[in-house]
Amino acid sequence: MTRETLKNTAKNAAETARAAGADALKKARDEAAEVVTTAAQAIRAEAEARADEGKAQISREGLRLTDALKERAATADYELERRVLDAVASGVAEMSQGLRTRSVSSIIEDTERFARNHPGAFVAGAAIAGFALARFARASGGGGERPMPDAPRPVPIVPANTAAAEIAPSTALVRDDAVLATEMQS
Repeated sequence: MTRETLKNTAKNAAETARAAGADALKKARDEAAEVVTTAAQAIRAEAEARADEGKAQISREGLRLTDALKERAATADYELERRVLDAVASGVAEMSQGLRTRSVSSIIEDTERFARNHPGAFVAGAAIAGFALARFARASGGGGERPMPDAPRPVPIVPANTAAAEIAPSTALVRDDAVLATEMQS
């Protein structure tokens, strides 16, 4: 072989290797993109399934609330109270049925549109919903409020030379009884 032939052979081999490398890189990129797309679709499907289940749960709870409101309205002492409870029950029932029939994405779009068009009403509604959910959670928790063991608690602070009749409660916070006892002895 001549020098020129060797040079051409090496050049052809390098071009073939470069083309094979480019093809392998393109194939790897395509496969990675396919894996990412498949994973994104699986995540999206799981998120939609969970959102639909949450939507169904909220709808069921709304229908239960509707029944409770109607039951309370039936035993209301005053006509106005009965009308208000019936109206609220109808609204909750309508909302619950709407949740069942609409897609999660359309509910989100409507919520975003309402928030943009009426930001004050949206914030007020969110606050009211938060308070209502907190009350519902507290009522259905059954445990009531439990004090935190390390939470500061108000105790009266009494100067050493004060008569018992002059003692007035203070809002000072003390972490434990040992601190109070030390202050009382000084």
